[in-house]
Amino acid sequence: GTPPLAQRLASARQAARGRRQIVSDAESRMGSQYTLDTLRILKARFPGVQFVWIMGADNLAGFHRWKGWVEIFKAVPIAVVARPGSTLASRFGPTARRFAHARTPSRAGKQLAGMQPPAWTYLRGPLNFASSTALRARQQRKPLAEQVVGRDGPC
Repeated sequence: GTPPLAQRLASARQAARGRRQIVSDAESRMGSQYTLDTLRILKARFPGVQFVWIMGADNLAGFHRWKGWVEIFKAVPIAVVARPGSTLASRFGPTARRFAHARTPSRAGKQLAGMQPPAWTYLRGPLNFASSTALRARQQRKPLAEQVVGRDGPC
């Protein structure tokens, strides 16, 4: 099962520390259940922000099963990050075929935020074979104080 939100947030904050990343529980505070709802709320709340949604290629492979998947693609530009084992399934799956006309070359990724949706790109790079399940299992084996506070002090 999935660990409680507080534990997942603490783990994510530990992993993100010093990397110019913000770990947030915004979705739970907004009360949104689906990605489409979250995007609508964020765009309404921050009308001047150019959002880009980043997702793993493993999600793209089954994205056509998500609630409002077509609307999500029309709401914000999307960067799809290569993941082990999902390259072909994601790049040639139903979502990629449906929005093939909106795919931009990966070299245009820096301009993605300014593009009018639907717009998406597939980003390749060194593949990370670590699974979130394995990372959570390793985190659970650590003493609770180390999980929440970490070795270098509070998160």
